[in-house]
Amino acid sequence: MGLFDQMVGGVLGKVGGTGALGGLLNSALGGSLGDALPGMVNSALAKTEFGSLAGLVTYLQENGLADQVASWLSSGENLQVTAQQLISVIGQEHLAHVATAVGLPPETVGDLLSQHLPGLIDKLSPNGQIELPTA
Repeated sequence: MGLFDQMVGGVLGKVGGTGALGGLLNSALGGSLGDALPGMVNSALAKTEFGSLAGLVTYLQENGLADQVASWLSSGENLQVTAQQLISVIGQEHLAHVATAVGLPPETVGDLLSQHLPGLIDKLSPNGQIELPTA
């Protein structure tokens, strides 16, 4: 069972689907779960080749998405990234590892990352570097 399953599985089971997860993430980024979500994502990514959220961001920067990542880390408007761009850069195998780490079906992770990663990174980088909340 993945980290997200453990943390929010009951809620998602009741409201169903990745659309519900997307809604939950949108709410979480602005709500009380907002402080916990970055740590949850970082912990899940620790189980992957990326090692952390910062590791994923560095990988994206070094493999073709430098402009997008720079916009997320800056105070300006965030450039969007598509699921296809993420799949192309990260690769299906690595994306499957991320999916396993967060307890989601692999086919949903690209869409979820494309929708929520820019805002999450933006929120965590008020000074241009990722700053995870301390517990």
